[in-house]
Amino acid sequence: MFTTTEQKLEALRGWLKQQSLDAIIIPHEDEFLGEYIPEHNERLHWLTGFTGSAGTAVVTQDKAAIFVDGRYTVQVTKQVPNELFEYRHLIEEPS
Repeated sequence: MFTTTEQKLEALRGWLKQQSLDAIIIPHEDEFLGEYIPEHNERLHWLTGFTGSAGTAVVTQDKAAIFVDGRYTVQVTKQVPNELFEYRHLIEEPS
């Protein structure tokens, strides 16, 4: 179905438009707010490719950002395409 991060991001933006939504927040946590979650709930990893245990993505029609804390500043640059997502520090840049 969708194999690249770019395809997934475009599909998500299409869904946002269909639903008349401005943005979506995709946390790493599952519905139980667990840090270590089952593979089928790895929404953040599915969309971005990021495998860290803490992070959040925010996607709008024209921008996308991934927020991670200091533990993951190097990892996020290796796993998440910077042409698709801005990198933000979760604690220092919460908005």
